[in-house]
Amino acid sequence: MSQKEQKLGVAEVIPKEQKKEAKAPQYRVDALVDTFWNGYLSAVSHTHQSLENYEDAYLLTLKETLKLTESYRRQVEELKEASQTNCHLFKGLFSVLKNDDAKAYTHAEELTNQFQDVTKKLGEMAWGPWKVAAELAETAEKCFEENNKEFIKSLREQRKTFASFTEQVISSAKSNHRTFLRAIEDTVHPIVVTQ
Repeated sequence: MSQKEQKLGVAEVIPKEQKKEAKAPQYRVDALVDTFWNGYLSAVSHTHQSLENYEDAYLLTLKETLKLTESYRRQVEELKEASQTNCHLFKGLFSVLKNDDAKAYTHAEELTNQFQDVTKKLGEMAWGPWKVAAELAETAEKCFEENNKEFIKSLREQRKTFASFTEQVISSAKSNHRTFLRAIEDTVHPIVVTQ
């Protein structure tokens, strides 16, 4: 017998196998601490997932908006081409007049040429600023899209970096919380048992 066992007056020595099998005391607060911190971790995980879903939705919306503006620019270009087609139709109308009346044709041909010149000049004047604005808008949209993608990518990287730190803090807080509540339970347990 060891001196400690002799002092305590322990008659029997507990075999080493039984000492290993002896479990640490069960605390009632462990379930409370586990439930609380598992719920907290679940909420944090859900928040991170929601943020990523919102970011994905934002990028998808941005992409669809850019498609819409591209479609709008294409429709304006088609409208310009349609106006050129109208000039050809107008020219064809005056060619019909040519066959009907030679005198009126000379006058109609002059009007046609003047109309074509005016239409061409007006088209160039109107189309020039539009074309520059459309090119500028397209360049700005591409930059905006790329900047947003990079920003969201950096946010996600920061979140991943911060996640490991957060896990360590939560683990430490959970351990401290468990230790604190176990100490309270150890203090209160003898009082409750004696009553």
